[in-house]
Amino acid sequence: MNISNTRNLRKINQEKIINALINRDACTKNELSILTGLSLGSVNNIVGDLLKSDQVIESGYAKSTGGRPSKHYELNSNYSKNLCLSIFKNSNRIHLVYRVYNLKDEILMENRIAKPKISIEDIYEILDSVLEKVENIKVIGVSIPGIIKDENVISTGIDDFNEINIIQLLKEKYEQKIIFGNDVNTAAIGFYLDQENYEDICLLFQPANHCAGVGIIVNGRMLKGMNNLAGEVQYLPIDLTDNMEILLNSKEGHEELITRYTQSIIAMLNPQVIGICSTIVDDYSNIKENLNNIFNKEELPELIKIHDLIEYIMWGINLLCKDSLKSNLTITKKTII
Repeated sequence: MNISNTRNLRKINQEKIINALINRDACTKNELSILTGLSLGSVNNIVGDLLKSDQVIESGYAKSTGGRPSKHYELNSNYSKNLCLSIFKNSNRIHLVYRVYNLKDEILMENRIAKPKISIEDIYEILDSVLEKVENIKVIGVSIPGIIKDENVISTGIDDFNEINIIQLLKEKYEQKIIFGNDVNTAAIGFYLDQENYEDICLLFQPANHCAGVGIIVNGRMLKGMNNLAGEVQYLPIDLTDNMEILLNSKEGHEELITRYTQSIIAMLNPQVIGICSTIVDDYSNIKENLNNIFNKEELPELIKIHDLIEYIMWGINLLCKDSLKSNLTITKKTII
């Protein structure tokens, strides 16, 4: 085995130890060996390295069973932190929501700002302020509307943001790792994490006055398509009763749009569950009745009303931040990219 492969294997094994500690308050080395499948010798060496780098700390002793009690080790959850920012547009306002998470997903700081218009300076101001106050932020994750292609964000629907390369600007300005995600896709990740019994899910977001977007996860994997166009329902050849702009001006119009989009999702993907977020339609009974007239009852997925899309967005972008630091990604209920 060459040096590069040895280093990579060591990093992977370190991640196994860290992941085991993320899910438990504290472990002995024997327990870590059982949880990770690593030999006790490997665990001893890796824990020693993690103690030196301050990623792991000692936390007392396990209960004695007659012999010398074993030491407990736990994750230093503040060794690495993620700064997550959601740029979210609905109606005529842009919502800037930011949080700092530690390795155990604890929220250390958060705030929400709503403005009719934003500029790149608003983004700088938020990031600079948080970075000045909080140490050990390793990753900055940004969720934004639009299509992300070749590190460019297009069709954001936000004034002036289609004219700049926001990803490049942030990477040039900040030393932290920069992660970007489409807002509906990151929300779909958060929604997926909340659905313990489903592996095939879709999330439909119908804004008040813009075209809808869909996030798709099939068999636990995010479906983005060749050019990240998967879920851009604006391109569907749907037969509507009126012009899109007119339909967006009424509750009945929103119900028609959601029904048509949901019908297309069921016909093409047939997911187990569809989460629907709409600020205009409060009751989905008409939509369900319309779908019952099209599909057999057993063909219909569960429809779940989503009240707070931003919460799911924050969960999703935080997960992408955590996964960006891993060298050997495995798609699980906690890992979707």
